[in-house]
Amino acid sequence: MVTMSLSSIKRCFNLEDFNSKAKAKLPSPLYHYIEGGADDEITRHRNTEAFNDYQILPRVLEDVTQINMQTTVLGCTVDWPVLLAPTGMTRFFHHHGERAVARAADKFNTLYSLSTLSTTTIEDVAAATRGPKMFQLYVLRDPAINEELIDRCRLAKYDALCLTVDTVVQGNRERDLRTGMTIPPKPTLNSLMGFAARPSWCYRYFTSPALEMANLSHHIDEGSSKVSSLGSYINGQFDRALNWRAAEQIAQRWQGPFAIKGIMTVEDARRALDIGATAVIISNHGGRQLDTVPPPSNWWLILPMP
Repeated sequence: MVTMSLSSIKRCFNLEDFNSKAKAKLPSPLYHYIEGGADDEITRHRNTEAFNDYQILPRVLEDVTQINMQTTVLGCTVDWPVLLAPTGMTRFFHHHGERAVARAADKFNTLYSLSTLSTTTIEDVAAATRGPKMFQLYVLRDPAINEELIDRCRLAKYDALCLTVDTVVQGNRERDLRTGMTIPPKPTLNSLMGFAARPSWCYRYFTSPALEMANLSHHIDEGSSKVSSLGSYINGQFDRALNWRAAEQIAQRWQGPFAIKGIMTVEDARRALDIGATAVIISNHGGRQLDTVPPPSNWWLILPMP
């Protein structure tokens, strides 16, 4: 999600190469915001370690002249089983924001997920791409806002709805406390120097339209164009009373493919299906919410033995 030339991208051969490019191009507070996790980042590190522990057992002497990775996810046919997860405030990291990511997903015919906290509206993303789309819903304390978001997604013909359930309280991200990437921002001398050291990012930021949480800014009368004002509003609006009954009501209002994201126990997975979920997304929010929880790739460890 960082602006790079085509020739620069061609020199990226693995994920670490992309990570290095991002670190070189983003102001350091933004890089650490997107790279960091909660508390001591134990879960963030475990996520990587757990996937690195997997081993491939190849089957040989198979005809691989034609490979078909096409599958169906939440009623959508995708050409390969790699989906683009929801990311808030995407224009912080690329001046074209969510439109660019949605178009990339469409190009390779896979599912794009738009965040409630996006910097592009539900409708603008729908107009930018015909590819499969899912909207990720954060439940706010005002039911009318939640209902409005669901209804807008239906009118914009989104294919699926995803309810995130692990963010009723913001994670304690110590990196952000050190860099000042809090809500509202509290910049330090070092963080300001980090922005000054990336003039190309600053140029893009100041010559692009004002950054806002596009789906929610109209609910604030004052300061709606300021990220800090919107951030403070949203942080105080997460519904800490969110429960299974509310999730069931969301599924009933949506009446379409419905996933619950943030499931980490068998009991919760079963209950999600009982209240009408089409799917569960096993997730610890990238280690950005509650530290010391297990990585999703180890979820089979908590399944009951047959």
